[in-house]
Amino acid sequence: MRAEPPEAAKRGELSPRVVIVAQEPPMRKADSAGVGYLRDLLDLLRDRGARVTVLVADTETSRRAAADADGYDLVLIPTSRAVTAAGATKDAISTRLAPIRPPRGFLAALRRHPAALAAVRAADVIDVQWPSMTAALPALHRLAPRARLIATLHDVASQGLRRHRAQARSPKTWIRFALSTVQARAVEMRTTALADTVIVFSEKDRALLPRSERVEVVHPPLALPGAVPVAEPGESPELLFVGPLYRGENREALLWFADEIWPRVRAAVPDARLLVAGRATAAHRAAYAHASGIEFVGFVDDLEPLYAQAAAVIAPLRAGAGVKFKVVEALVRGVPVIGTSVAFEGIGDETQQPRRHDDAADFAEAVQAALRDPAGARERARSWQHWAEQNYAPEAFARRIAGIYGLAAAVTAAPVAPVESAPLASVVIPVRNGAHGIARQLTALAQQDVAARLEVIVADNGSTDRTAAVALAHHAGFQDLRVVDAGAHPGVNHARNAGVLAARAEKVLFCDHDDEVHAGWAAAMIRALDDADLVGGRLILTQEDTGGAHVIGEVSALRTALGYLPYAVGADLGVRRAAALDVGGFDESFRRGHDEVDFCWRVQQNGSTIAFAPDAVVTYRQRRGARDRARQSYHSARTSILLWTRHHGIAPVVAPSPRRAVRDAVTSVRYLPRLLSAARRDEAARALGWVWGTLDGQLRYRVLGSPPAPRLIDAHPMPPAPHERRTP
Repeated sequence: MRAEPPEAAKRGELSPRVVIVAQEPPMRKADSAGVGYLRDLLDLLRDRGARVTVLVADTETSRRAAADADGYDLVLIPTSRAVTAAGATKDAISTRLAPIRPPRGFLAALRRHPAALAAVRAADVIDVQWPSMTAALPALHRLAPRARLIATLHDVASQGLRRHRAQARSPKTWIRFALSTVQARAVEMRTTALADTVIVFSEKDRALLPRSERVEVVHPPLALPGAVPVAEPGESPELLFVGPLYRGENREALLWFADEIWPRVRAAVPDARLLVAGRATAAHRAAYAHASGIEFVGFVDDLEPLYAQAAAVIAPLRAGAGVKFKVVEALVRGVPVIGTSVAFEGIGDETQQPRRHDDAADFAEAVQAALRDPAGARERARSWQHWAEQNYAPEAFARRIAGIYGLAAAVTAAPVAPVESAPLASVVIPVRNGAHGIARQLTALAQQDVAARLEVIVADNGSTDRTAAVALAHHAGFQDLRVVDAGAHPGVNHARNAGVLAARAEKVLFCDHDDEVHAGWAAAMIRALDDADLVGGRLILTQEDTGGAHVIGEVSALRTALGYLPYAVGADLGVRRAAALDVGGFDESFRRGHDEVDFCWRVQQNGSTIAFAPDAVVTYRQRRGARDRARQSYHSARTSILLWTRHHGIAPVVAPSPRRAVRDAVTSVRYLPRLLSAARRDEAARALGWVWGTLDGQLRYRVLGSPPAPRLIDAHPMPPAPHERRTP
């Protein structure tokens, strides 16, 4: 990964020069969700002082957009056209077999265009929008080797093409989409390898891409500013479909609805109407002439009146990919949405999932229920309105973009500024190279109801990436946010100790940078610490696959280890600062396991109390690969032996058997065949990791060597103020 370029700092600017290479021009009034996102992005970049240049192919639409350019430069790139019949045929065939590509001749024209070349070579950040434009990444890197490259994938194209392949009705069509899927997947792999940051719009899309920490989830700013008034649906039973019919996915969805669902609805509710909002030609409309009660209203500049009077929005999509922005736009307005699995992709989380209607009869029943009781349907939609407002808030979008694009103010060293009131609690986040991931946790913390009274301490354990810049972009969400230098010694425990020393509140809460706290987490931890010195919360264990993150388990009580005292997991732990300092903090000689167990035991042995806070919920993301899980299990087993050596002389801990460790290692070959089974691979990987980690711990700490000496902090002398970075 390339280092952040110094050009912006040399020019004395606080925000970078950004070049956006776009498939479509930004338009104020467009029925394309992708164009709407680009327009929102440009508005934010402009408002934050960035100098933005947009490069787009010279078309009639982009020439109209040039008149609407406000606060950015729009450079039109003339592209070559296939003028001969043979050339046009060749271009059409290649586009059908390999559709993820920029306009014909765009890259060659860009290299010859003086204004485009000058903008690219001066750029600090270059963003290619839409998968089709990612072909420009190699050339852009050669032209501007010090610029940070961002690729914004509005959807994961290979998923949509796979769906078309599955629905193919002829061998010819199947082969066409099979080849297109291979090409799209190759584009996605190359993009993930070349770009410094890949932006997608949902966790589901992130899981579909090749595994990489560079893939970031950014939720578009679809929530409305301020409170949304509760609208009453109109008197007539009315449904709404939003989407232009020049997109094949929308045409197919509406045709399925008109043929399979609408007759059932009209039979039950004869006066039901369906309004279709979006551009549609006469030919498009003719395809639905057989379905009475369907009215095409064309492109609508302001959808608010239609949303207000609709009993429900329908989304009968069965093809396509990516988050459907129109679904979210309806949810944030409190309008019920009746949709399929495809329509709701990327919407919801491990605690809340929308009901999906993939069967025509089931879909029709849901529509009928909404038409018969529109007020009740609106009431049931309120929980989804709250979810959408939280996840698609413009403020959260601004913080995410500021961190990714480098819009935060310059990072400087500064003394701790006096604060008028003490924070309610200090949240410590230990991190090393967490630029890709920490924003999600900070966004969740900023949504806490007590966020304005929280001090957030990012304990940076020697990061070499943009962790500090990304974190500081979230400063405005809290009473205070500081990045403290915790890089003197490697390890999460040194970072935790640095955070405790820097904390100004008596109550200190710990969470990890790559997990996500739930609503009410901080308040629940703070309440629990009123009656206990040490607190652990509830963990929801999730694991990713190509469908996104799925719940695989839960930690709903304090655990014990080696038959001794309970402990709290470090990813969801709270402690009184004095109790932590009295025992010397976390033992920094523990590496990669059982450090929080040792800490919690020492705190309790010192006379402090521990409690469980069931309302302090954290989504704990499990490692994705079998190799990662084996490695994690290995280190956990190894450090369990270190834990025993620390406490066996002073506590009734269960003694692990060295002889059994050798026997289990010898017989561990029985797990090897299970690695070949997808259903049993994870179980076998964890078992192998535990067996060999246990043997390593026995040999390292009991047989051939001795455990390392504890490394604790000396909390009694006043420590020097840690080096801190904060916004000036």
